[in-house]
Amino acid sequence: MVELLSKRWHRPSVAGILSASLALLLSGCMVADQYGSRATNYNGEAAYQKSSTILTNIIRAAYREPLQFTDLSTVTGSASASLTMGGSLPARIGGTAFAAPQLLTLSPTLSASGGPQFNIANLNTQEFYQGIQSPLEAQIIANYVTAGMSLKLLLRLFVSEIEVSDGRTHSRIIIHNRATTIEQFNTFTTTIDNLVRHGLSLEPIASPESIGPVLTRGEAADARLLAGFAQAVSAGGTSLKLQPVTETGSAKNSHYRLSKSGSRWRFCFKPMSPKSAEVPGVSRLSDATELSVPLEYAHGQPFISVHVGARFVCGANSSADASPSTDHAADNLKFTFRSVEGIFLFLGEIVRTQLGIGGGVPTKLADPNGGSESEFSESDPATGPTYIFKVEKGFGVRSRISANALGSNFTVASDPSGNDASSQVIQILTDLIALKSSAKSLPAPSVIPVIQ
Repeated sequence: MVELLSKRWHRPSVAGILSASLALLLSGCMVADQYGSRATNYNGEAAYQKSSTILTNIIRAAYREPLQFTDLSTVTGSASASLTMGGSLPARIGGTAFAAPQLLTLSPTLSASGGPQFNIANLNTQEFYQGIQSPLEAQIIANYVTAGMSLKLLLRLFVSEIEVSDGRTHSRIIIHNRATTIEQFNTFTTTIDNLVRHGLSLEPIASPESIGPVLTRGEAADARLLAGFAQAVSAGGTSLKLQPVTETGSAKNSHYRLSKSGSRWRFCFKPMSPKSAEVPGVSRLSDATELSVPLEYAHGQPFISVHVGARFVCGANSSADASPSTDHAADNLKFTFRSVEGIFLFLGEIVRTQLGIGGGVPTKLADPNGGSESEFSESDPATGPTYIFKVEKGFGVRSRISANALGSNFTVASDPSGNDASSQVIQILTDLIALKSSAKSLPAPSVIPVIQ
């Protein structure tokens, strides 16, 4: 019996076992040391997490569920490999003969572990909600326009309503940007389309910011006092200027105030080329003109007259003193901007109408103008995507952004042509949440308390 066991069992060499174990250990070390690909994978996972969280909250808004925002704050990758070897050799007891066959037992153990450690923060502070509920500014729209994004797309996303007043009848019409019905959706889209085609644009203008209280002539001549103001308010090497202030009942140039240079963006209308006269109701923009903005659904009215005065012509004003506020686009035209939270609710309306959530009939909310509007062109601000946002239930073939919400899967397509702007809108919301994540990022009012 001993001989049979000895013949059937071939004892592996110790050197062979050690070589195999060393190879396993080295391969484990390679897993632990090659972190480049894992870092790239973490980047992709973080991008997917942000997009999926945004889409999830849009779906919640569609079902009128509470919104909940989280942030992936940190990700720490880790990987390790270890090798444990154990062996047992029989000892000779009594004489040269063995009562049992020679057995060599080795127990190599290889273990490897890896995986990221991440922290998720619940964004539920007062500062965060004050930030995402604050209205957006024309500056943000201008940033995207200068980057080549469609102005028409941005206005349809950022503007919640347009107010047009009629000075002759002392009445006003408010065009709401809603998606509860296709009539409301088409009305606002057509209005924006006509305004942009008539030359609506944005431009930067000089807007100096006043610093500190009004100074008398004697105070303005005090170098130490001016140096103290400059040290208190100047940041980043911003130069300060002493500007004369005209006050009622005072002599000319008797009062002064410090100011620092700055700029802001405002809406204006570009001067039109002679070809623009081919558009019905439009004439070449000069000092003042009447622009007829046709509407299909506006309380039964066929059109609304928008008056563009000289101060709303692009390039007419070089300073903010004679310029209107950033929410006015014409003498009788005013925009109301949404907040970040308002954009989520608006997109939820679009999804609710598209999918027929709540017992409604599924309705496609596409650009009603068609034609050239069905193709996206970065060089022409009057064109825009056919779909501002479109969600499909289930998993789509071309979809790259998906979310599981309320027990169902929802996806949006990534369209490189720009005809479907869903992925662009999610990217915009990603930026806006970062920009408006805290009320502390809002500009502080220029109020200086004076104690008497």
